[in-house]
Amino acid sequence: MRKISAIGIGAGDPDHLTVQAIRRLNETDVFFVLDKGSEKQDLVALRQEILDRFVEQPGYRVVRAPDPERDRTPDDYRKAVADWHRLRTDVYENMIASLGPDERGAFLVWGDPALYDSTLTLLDAVLDRGNVEFEYDVIPGVSSVAALTSRHRTTMNQIGRPVLVTTGRRLEAGWPADVDDVFVMLDAGCTFSRFADTGLEIYWGAYLGTPDELLLSGPLTAALAEEIRSVRASARSRKGWIMDIYHLRRPAPPAFSPLNARAAPLPRVPAPVTRVIEAATHVIEGVTRVLGGVSRVIGRATRVIRWTSRVFGRTSRPEHRVVRPITGVVPVITRVTGSSTRVTCPGTCVAGFGYEKRSGTWENSRFSTRSQTFFSRLVRRCPTLPQPFGCSTIGAVRLSFRVRNGTGRFPDAITTETL
Repeated sequence: MRKISAIGIGAGDPDHLTVQAIRRLNETDVFFVLDKGSEKQDLVALRQEILDRFVEQPGYRVVRAPDPERDRTPDDYRKAVADWHRLRTDVYENMIASLGPDERGAFLVWGDPALYDSTLTLLDAVLDRGNVEFEYDVIPGVSSVAALTSRHRTTMNQIGRPVLVTTGRRLEAGWPADVDDVFVMLDAGCTFSRFADTGLEIYWGAYLGTPDELLLSGPLTAALAEEIRSVRASARSRKGWIMDIYHLRRPAPPAFSPLNARAAPLPRVPAPVTRVIEAATHVIEGVTRVLGGVSRVIGRATRVIRWTSRVFGRTSRPEHRVVRPITGVVPVITRVTGSSTRVTCPGTCVAGFGYEKRSGTWENSRFSTRSQTFFSRLVRRCPTLPQPFGCSTIGAVRLSFRVRNGTGRFPDAITTETL
């Protein structure tokens, strides 16, 4: 089965070729070139330059055929184009028929094959005739629209606005509705001059991507329109042909943002709505103040409850405080109440920090029960199992007992009264 490729080669710069296009060039046996006459030999020379630069394997063939002339001033435009396509279809069919049964041919298409080019239309027409069997694929290329916008460092569209690609003949009917950006191709009559001094901007380019590239842009005034016409006519006369495109832009109204607040001020709010908003703001501020006061009251109450718990919390669960003896002296805990712990020390006894001596005994104050020294320890109210009322509890030496913060042993024998 014969295979055909329509390869987009860009707008005129060989560097526009994609990696996919270069790979397909090296897979092709025959390249088809339409000769447009001596005046347009630059187009043929560019294609040959691309082959010389990118095709690595020798032995490929180049098949050239004359491109049929087209009536440029027809009375019936559509009929003239249909007649021209029929003649070109004959040329395409003859070139493809020259391929071997398993060979691959390629058409090097200016720009992108899908944008204002008849190559794909002619290939479908050849297939419809049924005289030559083949299959084809398309390799996209850099279009003239993409080349123009990149050279002028602009965009195809504005935010949220549509784009139209059309011809000069269609633009003669007037500016299209609801469109702000129009790309115009195939305009030999310089239709843009009709829209001079109407607030439009123009970005014009010719021979894009080639050493002869021409660029002009700015607000579309009558002076700029005349300059473009003059430059275009001079270039066409010098080279014998011209391939140009231009972009007309109608600047869209700027959208509001903090960056352009002066250009688009905020809408004015009616006075009644403003008063309602102010009243609601005052109500919210009042509620916020009330809630803040309630929060402060709750915080103070919480602090009072915590303080009361620390002060009176030991009334229901009094504790023994045992003072470690020094030099073998055994302290005897005689009584524990909610307010104080009485420790009797026979002989010489050193009491811990926070204790005071009262009538021969050491007592800790109510507010110093949290104070501990390195020689004091808190034990449970009943170090052993509960005893009948009036009995005593004896703590033997090294007898295991439980305390609030772990386990331990009596360092010495202790006799206490079970409360």
